[in-house]
Amino acid sequence: MKNQQLIGYIKQMLDRGSAKSQIKETLQKAGWQDNDIEENFTAASAETPAYNPATMSPVAEASTLQQSSAAGAALPQAGVLLGEAWQIIKPRIMTLLGILLMPFTIGIVALIIFFVFVALRLDFVGSSALAILIALIAVVVVAIVQAWSYIAVVYVVKDRHENIGFKEAFKRSRSKILSFIWLGFLMNLIIGGASFLLFVPGLIFAIWFSLAVFVYVSENIKGLNALLKSKEYVRGYWPAIFWRILIMAVFFVGLLVTTTIAISVLSFVLAFIGNPIIILVIQSVALLAGNLVFSLLLTPFFTCYMLLIYEKLKAIKKDMVFMPSAKAKVGFIIVGIIGIVFYFLFMLAILFAGLNDASSLARDAQRKIEVVNSKNALEIYYDEHSSYPATLEEAFGQGFVPKDPLTDEPYEYRLISGGQDYELCAEYEEMARECYGFADYPSANTSYDFDDTEYDDYDFDFD
Repeated sequence: MKNQQLIGYIKQMLDRGSAKSQIKETLQKAGWQDNDIEENFTAASAETPAYNPATMSPVAEASTLQQSSAAGAALPQAGVLLGEAWQIIKPRIMTLLGILLMPFTIGIVALIIFFVFVALRLDFVGSSALAILIALIAVVVVAIVQAWSYIAVVYVVKDRHENIGFKEAFKRSRSKILSFIWLGFLMNLIIGGASFLLFVPGLIFAIWFSLAVFVYVSENIKGLNALLKSKEYVRGYWPAIFWRILIMAVFFVGLLVTTTIAISVLSFVLAFIGNPIIILVIQSVALLAGNLVFSLLLTPFFTCYMLLIYEKLKAIKKDMVFMPSAKAKVGFIIVGIIGIVFYFLFMLAILFAGLNDASSLARDAQRKIEVVNSKNALEIYYDEHSSYPATLEEAFGQGFVPKDPLTDEPYEYRLISGGQDYELCAEYEEMARECYGFADYPSANTSYDFDDTEYDDYDFDFD
């Protein structure tokens, strides 16, 4: 089947002087079928003169050499990227913080509305359902605003040469919200699916797709195409990107740990000179404020850091032709579906394990009750016959004889001490096997001390 994008790719590669066998091999690796490749080669050849090395223009030759040299170009070091990111963020810090505070503000307002509704305790039919509906709407609204805010942050750092402000950033990102949410869903689906299969594939996919948001915002490539193009940018640079992300994470974790230690040391010093309650309040407020500021700073910093990596790779691979195949798309979708299946199976396993634990605890509780009932029946029998029965059936007469709820067998019982004592055993699931006898009966070891009792106020009549 003819494909105009594939024809355009073949023509472009032929114009650059690539051999047919090389182009065919590249397309085969991308998942294209041989018959489709040949059909589109025929269509492209009809419009493109065959490549002749002898007639290759200097411009085309220079372009080919530039592409070859770009393929071996290196990314800037993590320290350089961190410095560049800070220089970009520093003059725009208030705009970025204002954007990121939007979802926090709306979330707090939504919580206040919800708690006010609960506090009023409106007593009418459907009030609980309405409360749940309000909570769900609030969650959806906050999620949408959070996505909108993140896209706005990307626009602020991407269009930094225009120095756009708060309002313009939200205006430019408004049309991107739904596609961004869809992209995030696909990304989490596939990465989550790979992670449930094994951790390492999930990590590989996460690095592959780490630039997808910037591909979407900068190039308006959506959905799976954005994920696949991010993968193409990362191709050949996966270890370099991984280590740069790891260094970034270590850097911020170090800052967080340092801040936490500093607050703890300050609280320890103040504890000797101040009111403990006031110190606790100061420490709590400081920790909350520190975590909030840390979160607000981390998002734009990491976003700018990754955007710089994307821009560097885009410049390095400026001649890259992106031709995603249907086979590659289907493969990633299958990974995501398998991941969902494994996720639900995992959750069902946890659920069944929990239910099994709850069932075993319930059966153990039932065994405890039935053991007590059995001991009571044995003591009643002893009071009447001055010895214990040979079997539990004798103690209960024609009535119900307790049985283990799992095996449906009577509890283990035998006489000892010539019928003057017994041993009644139960096998528990959540605890060790236990055996009981006359000494375990509550009244067996009960003693009463009348030495200190005052009897003067009582009139005993033994007539």
